[in-house]
Amino acid sequence: MYSQPGNPFSGCIFRYRSVNECNLNALEKNRLYFSTPENFNDPYDNLLYVNLEEICCNIWGNLCIGMDSYIEKISKTHSVEAFITHEFWNGTNQQLIVNEHLNNVCMCVDHIKKSIRHNVKIICFSEVYDSILMWSHYANNHQGYILVYDIDDLKSADRYASESLSINNKTRLEKVSYVTRQIDLTDDVENFVRYNMLETLGDIKPPPFSISQYTLRQAISQKSIEWRYEQEWRLIPRVIDLQNESPLTYISCMPKAVILGAQCNLKDSEQITSIARNIHLPIYRMSLNEYTPTYQLEILALDNI
Repeated sequence: MYSQPGNPFSGCIFRYRSVNECNLNALEKNRLYFSTPENFNDPYDNLLYVNLEEICCNIWGNLCIGMDSYIEKISKTHSVEAFITHEFWNGTNQQLIVNEHLNNVCMCVDHIKKSIRHNVKIICFSEVYDSILMWSHYANNHQGYILVYDIDDLKSADRYASESLSINNKTRLEKVSYVTRQIDLTDDVENFVRYNMLETLGDIKPPPFSISQYTLRQAISQKSIEWRYEQEWRLIPRVIDLQNESPLTYISCMPKAVILGAQCNLKDSEQITSIARNIHLPIYRMSLNEYTPTYQLEILALDNI
């Protein structure tokens, strides 16, 4: 038996799920597992924009200045070494040296871009529970379910690196912004590569540099405006490490409710309902509204659960 609820989900966000053994097992254990952007359906997700040509030109220029400065400096005390270095640098070997150095630059930049897609851990949510597109894309064509989470509960949830191994790595909940252009991280990545990943080879080495956490959070919490229908929130590591994979595996957090999809079949509905009853969760079901001309989903509360 069903009844029409008011708005029972104030202060909550929603996690769309398909029905499979892994997801149902996570529901039974109150676990939410982190994923990496390399497995997301948006190929631009966490794909840092970097102007590689600009970086190579800048590093090449500084390399030349640095070598000339180095030769001038050692000529005052080591004239023979300075002469040999000058001949070597200004001879036919210069282009080979520069090309090798710039190849290293390209590999370093590529490594950073791949690292952030592999190392960052994210759990995705949505502000909405009645999106036809979201149910279609993330809950197996309305055959899955939604888990409802209180925002404050997510912020204070216990975090784990592996089975029952609790860790102190903090997380933060970020609202995704939808934009028409990516953040330009050319300068940040150039300085990061130059200081952290390259041999000097006469290059003028800058002071210690790290990309700010604010900039990195911006980069991993924005998507193309074409995805704005998702109204997404993300649980991410508080500290983002470009060079090391986050140890976060899952958090433990009890949902506030379960919402069955409008096309969730009887077998799956009974299985989800059984788990929800065991952990004392309210159960709802989405329904197609066939009595109005608008494309709109309704939510119904299951009574006597």
